[in-house]
Amino acid sequence: MCQQFFNQLAVSAESFNGKLKSNMDRYISQFNSYSIWLWHIVMIQTGIRPVKHAPGLLHQFDFHRCMLWVSDKEERHAQSDGRLIPLSKFLITAIQNYIIYIKQFAAIYNSLYPAARYPINDILQSEQPLIQIYQRNPKGFARITPSRVRYQLQDFFSHQDNWLRHQLRSMLTARA
Repeated sequence: MCQQFFNQLAVSAESFNGKLKSNMDRYISQFNSYSIWLWHIVMIQTGIRPVKHAPGLLHQFDFHRCMLWVSDKEERHAQSDGRLIPLSKFLITAIQNYIIYIKQFAAIYNSLYPAARYPINDILQSEQPLIQIYQRNPKGFARITPSRVRYQLQDFFSHQDNWLRHQLRSMLTARA
C-alpha cells in the first residue's frame, strides 16, 4: 500500500509536465503535488514527526554532511532543542531537485502574479519553511502542515498524520 501511495503521488506530480504553459491551475496542481510528494518522502526517510513546521527551514539541511537538524516535538520551544538525523543520497537529491524546481516555479509564477508572489527568496534565506503549498481558501502560499496535506489528499487517501512514522517503524522492525 505504501508503494502504491508514493507511485500515485509521483504520477500526480509528473502528469502536468509539458502542459504547464496553457493553464496556471495545472501549474499550481503540479506544485502542490510535488510539495506533498516531497513532504511524504522526507517524513518516511527521516522518521520525523509530522508537526506543523516539519521538515523546517532550508538552513536546517546540511547537504555536505548529509544531516538534518530537526526539532519535531510540539512542546519544544527552544531553538537548541532537537537532534541530527542522517539524510540519504536519495533524499538529498530529491530536495536539491525540488529547490531547482521551486526556483523555476517562482520565475514563472511571480512574473504572472506579482501581487501574490511565491516567497522564493524568503525560503532560500531560511525565513520561511522549505516546503510550501498553495491553498485556495484563503488564496496564497503557506507552509505545509499535516492538516493541509490531509485536505489536499482528502479524495485520494485518508490517513492519520503519523502513518509514515509508524510505517517506517514497521519496516525497520521487519513487520511491514
